[in-house]
Amino acid sequence: MSDSIRSIELPGLDGSNPLAFLAALGLLYLVSRASRDPSLPEPTLDWTVIGAVPQPRIRVPDVSNRTDLVALALREMKSDFSNGARPSFLYGDIIATNPAHFRGLLEQAMSPATTASRPTLDLFAGFGSDACLQADGKQAGLIKPSAISFANRQSYRYLLDDYAALVIGLTTNSSSYPALESQKLFQALFEPWTYSDQHKELRWDPSELRIAALPSCSEATVHGANALAFWALAVLSCAPTEQGLRTLGVRTTRDTSGRNEIQHLLMPMWDRPASLNVVRALLGSRMLSAPTVNWAELRAVGVLQMFACRIISYQKAYYFAPSISL
Repeated sequence: MSDSIRSIELPGLDGSNPLAFLAALGLLYLVSRASRDPSLPEPTLDWTVIGAVPQPRIRVPDVSNRTDLVALALREMKSDFSNGARPSFLYGDIIATNPAHFRGLLEQAMSPATTASRPTLDLFAGFGSDACLQADGKQAGLIKPSAISFANRQSYRYLLDDYAALVIGLTTNSSSYPALESQKLFQALFEPWTYSDQHKELRWDPSELRIAALPSCSEATVHGANALAFWALAVLSCAPTEQGLRTLGVRTTRDTSGRNEIQHLLMPMWDRPASLNVVRALLGSRMLSAPTVNWAELRAVGVLQMFACRIISYQKAYYFAPSISL
């Protein structure tokens, strides 16, 4: 990449936090989606360690400062609602839906398949597959959502509805959630997280697991980070396999009995500027999914550190446990 393209550090994003990691991927997707000039270099993302904290750096052609970066990301998210209606990828309150309905929506997005329809297609790939259905419970027969879809109607969390509220706001009889503004994105990307936003959350921050929470426990979150992280779903695509639905970047193993799956989101920190497709290739590589980490191989491709977050179930809902360094 040309040295004239400035690297913008994102000190608000701690790579050991899954919400921050997903927000970094989502930001890379949004700026890549906005980069429509094939003559320009692709945006890239890499990581550096500042005071033992892994922080991302992003490079975007024609974007040289924080203000322009925030404006670009905000414009991309807001543009999906520009006609006053919800975009087609927000087809319900959650991902789970009838497979025929899901397939029909996908076929509509592909007729014709254009650059403009690519974000919708990428999100559908990240949502799930009509070839993998849920086997039991109230959602039996509906498509099985991505391994990182944690807002599936449990405890009044609705992934698709909540993302819409994060971007354009929502007013109910009892609550008012403001629309996304540049200040909230700036705070998420460049300032220490204070968890001061009373807004929708997508359950991707380990702090959202409140076991036996005291009444005084705050349910505040980081508004901008949740909005950005939604777009990580367009990076972490799903695919049907003989073992069921699998999600890019999520390693699946079994416990000692062999009966129960154990899933971890793997979060590598790479020190070489990588475009969106290179990041996807890294997250899907066998080096990451192998039961034992081969650091010689990982360091050869620029990975200097990696974190893993176990996906856990508590009271029929899913959460990330705090990350561990591998």
